[in-house]
Amino acid sequence: MSRNINVPVKSTKELTEFQNTNNGKLIFTSLRGRKMVFLIKNDRLIAVQVLEETASGAIGAIYIGKVQNFSPNLKAYFVEIGKNEMCFLPETELYSERKLKQGDELPVQIIREPQKTKLATVTARISLSNDYVAVSIGHPGIGYSNKLTKAQKQMIRIWLQEAGIPAQMNDTPEIGLVIRTKAGECDDLTGKDLFLAAVREVLAEFQQILHQARHMVCFSCIRKAPSIYKTVLDQLAARNEYQEIITDDPVCFQKLENIQTIPVRLYQDASFSLEKLYTLETKLKAATERRVWLKSGGYLIIEPTEALTVIDVNSGKFEASKKKETEEMIWQVNREAAIEVALQLRLRNLSGIIIVDFINMKRAEDQKALLELLTKEVGCDTVLTNIVDITPLGLVEITRKKSYKTLAEQLQGE
Repeated sequence: MSRNINVPVKSTKELTEFQNTNNGKLIFTSLRGRKMVFLIKNDRLIAVQVLEETASGAIGAIYIGKVQNFSPNLKAYFVEIGKNEMCFLPETELYSERKLKQGDELPVQIIREPQKTKLATVTARISLSNDYVAVSIGHPGIGYSNKLTKAQKQMIRIWLQEAGIPAQMNDTPEIGLVIRTKAGECDDLTGKDLFLAAVREVLAEFQQILHQARHMVCFSCIRKAPSIYKTVLDQLAARNEYQEIITDDPVCFQKLENIQTIPVRLYQDASFSLEKLYTLETKLKAATERRVWLKSGGYLIIEPTEALTVIDVNSGKFEASKKKETEEMIWQVNREAAIEVALQLRLRNLSGIIIVDFINMKRAEDQKALLELLTKEVGCDTVLTNIVDITPLGLVEITRKKSYKTLAEQLQGE
């Protein structure tokens, strides 16, 4: 019996309603004495982040760093970007095969904040981006988001040729462009002008940075990090996931208005706070609990450890009425669990290796369908997430790129 994940049963439809992009909201407010941002869709908390000026505010900054030493075991360089400010530069983050030596200077960009005992991570593959395009060094040529249609790619390719963009890039052969999904929305003359202006702007800034890097002294900051608000917006959600931004902080409102094209609303009802209106405290508490209930009566147990995170799927209160329905019961619980696992990884910002212990399924077609569903669900994540494989016992290995602190780490010290 084959499984078609595109024809959901009623319970699955209910579980996946939160993915509807028509009512997504980003809420900037204070909770537990700290500034936070929440992504809410269909009354579900999808993602949350604490606004930390000192940490996340460094991501994206570009410095002239100095190589101090190389670790063969780690296959990485230790690069100093300021007095006693050491960073970690993996070999894979170099854009050429040349070997660096102690004392070499090069421009690097912070891509990951310090975590616990780990240093901040930097890359020599410097990049800049806006809503429509990303430009970087080390990936020459022009690439396109996989979410753009063939017709959209062809239209944009013609625009770029007419504007002479590829020829302009020839001055710096190492430069590469990636056309982002939002560029597909520019389907008229006004959109075309907006798109081409965005491409020219980011290219000009990038080439200026490369020029400055050749003439600036060690430890110079070539480009400061984007504002904490822009950084958290880029980390937390894709632009098509929310249609409105709400805040009760006038200062935050002003800053968001300066960087956002999506409507920003200042909430001013003192008698009924944003926290109460969206039950944020209740949602935040649930996002850190060990047990997560499923609508079927099953539940997840989430156990983070130093080495990895283990998620155990249990049938709980959901039992088959007849013995022959056991496989259907297992499939339904696992299906709900897969959707919830994808959400919880993002909500809690769990990274590294994640092992999910699904209920054992005997039918190979069920295992295949489960992997397909899980792959589809993690595809909505803003952080790179890979489904590795499933064992006969129902163990699924997932890897998720480390970007910033887990939610639990962000909330520590309250």
